[in-house]
Amino acid sequence: MKNWGMKNGCRLSGLGMAGLVGFCLAWGLGTAHAQTNASTTQQPDAPRYVWASGLNLRAEPDAKGKSITRLPYGAAVTLRPVTAPVVAHKETLFKLKAEPDSPAADVTLEGNWVPVRFQEQDRWVFDAYLMRYPAPVFPKDKDSEFELKFAKKIFGVQRTQAWAGTAAKTGESYRTMRKMHPTLKDEELFQDADWNYIDFKNGAHYERLVYQASGIAFASDDTFSNLPMSFNEAVVWAVQFGYFNKDSDSGSATGFDKFSGEFQAGRRLHVGPGETFPEGFAFGRLIECAQQTCSIRYSFMD
Repeated sequence: MKNWGMKNGCRLSGLGMAGLVGFCLAWGLGTAHAQTNASTTQQPDAPRYVWASGLNLRAEPDAKGKSITRLPYGAAVTLRPVTAPVVAHKETLFKLKAEPDSPAADVTLEGNWVPVRFQEQDRWVFDAYLMRYPAPVFPKDKDSEFELKFAKKIFGVQRTQAWAGTAAKTGESYRTMRKMHPTLKDEELFQDADWNYIDFKNGAHYERLVYQASGIAFASDDTFSNLPMSFNEAVVWAVQFGYFNKDSDSGSATGFDKFSGEFQAGRRLHVGPGETFPEGFAFGRLIECAQQTCSIRYSFMD
């Protein structure tokens, strides 16, 4: 397991589509203003699940408050009514390097200290690592399809569609590829193309386009859209499933410490080798959220 620095006693770790990834997050900074990026803006007494290893359960809503215990990965807690002023908190996950068209940035999770019940104890946790979905149990062996299998299990499948070859001319991925390669004909752009689409029962969608274009050995575009998640949930999901793994193939020899991109707290995170295609298509990993729904995109080109 790889560690990427110190934090308030918590580590994100997972084995997913990009392999083993471990994060020890940086020390956070607390403020007195409530944040709404996490999944805990729901009613009290709702169950939440810990998607981090060793999340501190504290006696007070403060990063310096006494740690009662460290919650294990996958633990279930119950949200309790808030009876004190909300205290906000934020923690740095990693840093994006500066590029000519984008400044250096700290990628942060912003949330609140919230009261929870765990094993008959009413205490406080930082809610950025609490998810409304049970934590995935990762297989010992690498499985590139595990993320999709997990999504099918927890969201439920409403409908699936699949096309092959130049028949795969539909969906957002197709429109994006057309923008990226406006001079190529469909038969050139979609040699050996496969397109798959899933409607989930919770209203989310999944789309995968794998294709081979002239001059490109292989390319793929995987997108989860309309996910009922907060920004924090989407980022934690992406971390657990290896989107920001140091060993992830970003389409170049770029290592994790070389990543650049763009970060807008609570709204958008683009991480990649700094390449942007026409009309704003972000190559690499892209998370975008609005009004408690998010899209998570992973684009690869070889």
